[in-house]
Amino acid sequence: MNKPLFLYLLVVMLMVLSACIGEDEAEEPDSEAPESEVLEAVDHAEEENEESVPVSSYNADEQVEVIDSLFFGSDQREFSFLDDLVSDKSVVFLGEQMEGTREYTALFSRVIRHLHEEHGFDVVLFPYSYGDLQTQQLQGEHPHLFAADPTINFWPGEEMVTLLEYMEEEGNELQAGGFTPLMSEREPESVQQLIDKNELEIELEEADDTLRAWQTSWREATTAESRTITHETAVEEGDDLKRIYKDAAAAVAEAREEDDGEELASLDRLLDGRLALVDTLQSEHETKENSRYSDAWDEVMAANIEWLVEEVYEDEKVIVWGDNRMFRKRSNSAVEESGDPDWFSNIWLQLDDAIQAESYVIGTYTQAGEYNALPQGGIAGVEEPLSGSLESRLGENGYSHSFLDLSELEDTIYHEVLTAHERGSEPLHFVPAEQYDGLFFIDEVRPAASASEALAPASIGRAVSQ
Repeated sequence: MNKPLFLYLLVVMLMVLSACIGEDEAEEPDSEAPESEVLEAVDHAEEENEESVPVSSYNADEQVEVIDSLFFGSDQREFSFLDDLVSDKSVVFLGEQMEGTREYTALFSRVIRHLHEEHGFDVVLFPYSYGDLQTQQLQGEHPHLFAADPTINFWPGEEMVTLLEYMEEEGNELQAGGFTPLMSEREPESVQQLIDKNELEIELEEADDTLRAWQTSWREATTAESRTITHETAVEEGDDLKRIYKDAAAAVAEAREEDDGEELASLDRLLDGRLALVDTLQSEHETKENSRYSDAWDEVMAANIEWLVEEVYEDEKVIVWGDNRMFRKRSNSAVEESGDPDWFSNIWLQLDDAIQAESYVIGTYTQAGEYNALPQGGIAGVEEPLSGSLESRLGENGYSHSFLDLSELEDTIYHEVLTAHERGSEPLHFVPAEQYDGLFFIDEVRPAASASEALAPASIGRAVSQ
């Protein structure tokens, strides 16, 4: 054998041997990247997403379900695509990208109607005052009289009126509950009536009025500096309020030793909410940050949902309505532009495993339009989606309104890190298929009625002028 041929064969053999060793040592890719690697994945995705990829190229187009109309009066059968997805579920979570839109309220109203009529979901839990709706329920009222109060993110409008009127139609048996610690305007009086009914030596109305003033200052302020409650007041009055609510909780706990009925148990939950609200308002004054919820706040909302699902409505199927970010399944892996973990309240991670296992979680996104910016008021615009973002990907299917089930998809663009504008303007990076079971998409939204056009609390029968 001549020398050049020998050297050539030697080189070939070394290359083959090197390739084999590389395959043996290669590690399987980690399907769940650590949270610290999310931003690195974002940078890589942004490079690849400079040119938009057609939906058909990632095998999701055939999964898209088209929705012709979002509004009541349309054919309810077009939501039959949900039937197999929720047939074995007892809880459905409906998340919205932002509050205060006509289209999200209309869509969720139709989904609620379908789930109620076809699958027996008879309870809707709103991101509304737990105490207000629960005390109404305990007093024998049909809990539908939502107070027109922007400080608790009530989003009035014709679409909500239509839903509430449907919920109280004879024979519907649809019940409403709330799960946030926020306090409605009429709540202090109704809670005191419940306390007096149970002959408890507790006086909360004055403390509740003070806490309501705190809440209003906090919710209506656009910045920490614009609050009417000072830091010194928050510390001094907050400690007094905590003492009052802890003493009340102790009295309720003692009474429950003799009577552990629903009324006293509900008061117990309500007082936990009061303490969480004080804790949140105090912590925000200390950090001088606005809309940064405390751990106590998240814990109480999750505990309220658990209590309502597992105790109050134990034998019922339940729909829970709230913000996308409340219900994301792996919110601890979502990151902001700064690289910090998402700050927003998350309920899902604190729910019982049993509830999680019996749930279907839906997120909702849009790529254009305007919405009523609650609680401060005014109209805000949806920021234009980034190239290759979640909203732009969903919009590439060409439909005005659509649904995509992620639970059965594999190896799609939705299994990669994408960016979405939560609340219409806050960029957040996450893997959609890790966070949601399904996604609704609406191409454009319009604002619901402003706070000045809100419903009067005495009646839901008056339509709101748009």
